[in-house]
Amino acid sequence: MAADSEQNSEVRNQTSEVRGQRSGVKLISDLRLLTSVIDDFYAFYDFYGFNDLLFTARSALSLSKGSLLTKGYAPIMKILAIDTSTPVGSIAIVEGALLKAQHILNISATHNQRLLPGIDRILTDTDWTLDDLDGLAVSLGPGSFTGLRIGLSVVKGLAWATGKPLAGVPTLDALAANVPLAPYPIYPVLDARKGEIYTALYRMDDEQVPARLTPYMAIKPEKLVDLISEKTLLVGDALLRYGDYLTGKLGERLHLVPPHLNVVHASSVAWLAWHKLRRGIHEDISSCTPLYVRPSEAELNRISE
Repeated sequence: MAADSEQNSEVRNQTSEVRGQRSGVKLISDLRLLTSVIDDFYAFYDFYGFNDLLFTARSALSLSKGSLLTKGYAPIMKILAIDTSTPVGSIAIVEGALLKAQHILNISATHNQRLLPGIDRILTDTDWTLDDLDGLAVSLGPGSFTGLRIGLSVVKGLAWATGKPLAGVPTLDALAANVPLAPYPIYPVLDARKGEIYTALYRMDDEQVPARLTPYMAIKPEKLVDLISEKTLLVGDALLRYGDYLTGKLGERLHLVPPHLNVVHASSVAWLAWHKLRRGIHEDISSCTPLYVRPSEAELNRISE
């Protein structure tokens, strides 16, 4: 009996030891998973540059819903993206989900003066060359006619010289992409001058890519007010000119974002370009043109003649 008791005690000890080992393995596995989730979250945080607690919380919640972060970003692509559609120019380099560098300048120098030096600087800062890139991206408009022509000309030249694929991204799409996980409809609003706003209606899809629901428009602020019947998120530089008017007219229907999201981020251009390039979708360099939405002054003058 004593021998049986000792044998049973030894079996129990071995069983406890195995359970402990299994618990330890599970703990290590759980810690690795947690570390992976944290790394993914910070990659997401760095990519979008959010400082607002609301969006940070929603980003964390998305991890439990099988978002892009948990699915991975294969293939990892190195993309140089630029935006010159507004006076605030932006250049970014991304590698997969990681934002390597982003320069945003709101100064009096023209895009013609600062774009090429800016590209050279950001490549130098990241210790990359054009040969290291997998693709190029540019905002197509709407926006400043001159700015769009400068940006597209420069990136098309780089694409010709390097043979890298070029993805064009509509500016309003990129602006809407500044606010992923938005729970409301989104109207990005760009100042179109002449008392008008460039805009379109979006909702975020399951991959946090803005899905456009209307044509691109150049409309009066009064028309925009008429279009909004529910709580809606507005983002963009037109709020500098029309923010007080829209706030007064829309009241509780209006939801605003932190001011730093009201400018087009080249990182958002890169994010949408990645979705195109990974599927082999890119522009025909010879036929790629800006998206103006409305005629230029020269075109209007020709029409009037």
